[in-house]
Amino acid sequence: CDETANLYHCLVDADIPVTYVTPSDVRLFLMTFSFPDSNCHIGKLPCRLQQTNLKLFHSLKLLVDYCFKDAEENEIQIEGLPLLITLDNVLQIFDSKRPKFLTTYHELIPSRKDLFMNTLYLRYNNILLSSEVAKVFDIKSFAELLSSVLPREYKTKNCMKWKENFASESWLKNAWHFISESINSKEEQEDMQAKFDDVVETLKDWTLLPGVRFTVSANHLVVPECDVLLPLSIMHIAVFPNAQSDKVF
Repeated sequence: CDETANLYHCLVDADIPVTYVTPSDVRLFLMTFSFPDSNCHIGKLPCRLQQTNLKLFHSLKLLVDYCFKDAEENEIQIEGLPLLITLDNVLQIFDSKRPKFLTTYHELIPSRKDLFMNTLYLRYNNILLSSEVAKVFDIKSFAELLSSVLPREYKTKNCMKWKENFASESWLKNAWHFISESINSKEEQEDMQAKFDDVVETLKDWTLLPGVRFTVSANHLVVPECDVLLPLSIMHIAVFPNAQSDKVF
């Protein structure tokens, strides 16, 4: 910070011996944490943050922000830095052989917090992706992990009765926001239909489309029977209403 820099220059001007530590110096020091004779005593990793010598999330964040301070100006080495905390609160090294997802949609897969970086790293998204220690959470990844969120019966070629204890309305809305963002995020807008078709193909057997099944009453009236979920493979049979209050969103 400016105050520290000013203090350093005042000490130099006063001929007082002082050493100036840079983010590069701190990174090099942290890289030695696993050496037998190292003075960097973080602890054995991976390990829960509270059980390391850092202990506090605030302490880790200070270190992360300082070590990444010059990331935009210089090409820095991320691999091996013991500064990665996943959403299960485990501290570990950045490892391109075991990259973690970096996304704002981590709540879609709440049972696999070990696969997702803490959101504190979102501001360093570009450097982490280019270093290959982070990876994009895309539709394919979402499909591969859905079985850890939804029961087996939610993967079917038929519509099924909606049980909110598994796929809540808030979770489904978040899932569709993610799907929409995935389709619209690319620059090639003319390929939107192709991207939508790819999404449907990837998720075709998962019942992610909420709706209402209607039946004919004894009075020959069409009335709601129950809330259902449809797999994307048969979404063409659904009638999409215009009213936002309806179940299909």
